[in-house]
Amino acid sequence: SRRPTKRTVKLKEKFAPIKSSNSNRRDKDESTSDSEGAKLGKNPSGEFLVRGRIFQTHKPVTFNQPWTNEEQKILEELLEMYPTEETEMERWKKIAVELGNRTPIQVQSRVQKYFLKLHKA
Repeated sequence: SRRPTKRTVKLKEKFAPIKSSNSNRRDKDESTSDSEGAKLGKNPSGEFLVRGRIFQTHKPVTFNQPWTNEEQKILEELLEMYPTEETEMERWKKIAVELGNRTPIQVQSRVQKYFLKLHKA
């Protein structure tokens, strides 16, 4: 069998208190929040859920995690530092490297949503 990854072990550690305190509630979803406020839980079949989605170990640590205010501030600074390029993905890659904890796709999605909100305001 496969050895659990560090991410899986970390997630299971977060659920340790839930498992012991709710051992008689196996038929219902179990949930709690981590230090960043992301909703964690387990579905009836025992799979871990993060914000309502099944946790997948091959995804980045920041997958389905809300952006912090600090990350948003840094992103806005990096958008000014790295101007639009002919191939936009190159821009997102550079910004993701500078952020250090987000993928280029996550950066691209966040920027798209950011500009949509600005346009609506």
